[in-house]
Amino acid sequence: AILHAQPFSFPSHFHWAPFFTLQPVAATRARQLGLWCELVTAYCAASRLFVLDLDEPPEALFANTELPRRMSRDAQEAVLDALAGQGGGEWLEKPRKLLVTWRSAEDWADALEEVVRDNALQGAVLTLEELSSGSEVAGTEVEGLPA
Repeated sequence: AILHAQPFSFPSHFHWAPFFTLQPVAATRARQLGLWCELVTAYCAASRLFVLDLDEPPEALFANTELPRRMSRDAQEAVLDALAGQGGGEWLEKPRKLLVTWRSAEDWADALEEVVRDNALQGAVLTLEELSSGSEVAGTEVEGLPA
């Protein structure tokens, strides 16, 4: 299956100014972080973004220029920490860089197996680099997977 970055439609709560400031009430903050985790996961999947680096975050993700509002770095770290805590990512360099797991390891393994099968590569020795950027994976959903 060929997969390319898709246009992303932000949910309605992205246009609500308080969404960009961590809320002080625990129950409200928990709901807010849950919504942010869903948003980050959906955005990364649509954008085919595997690693989220807070030193260079996607401009559109943590800011809404129409409001104008921008989420603070501390709040961004809290969102990524919540995402990692619920199994939606793994820290590569805490608290800066997160591998966002918008698909399960099993789903990625199935996709890799499909590429191997479609290219008659069963039994071949392949590097992670070849499995993520080789000519066999060009245009497939596994293209660009971090090695």
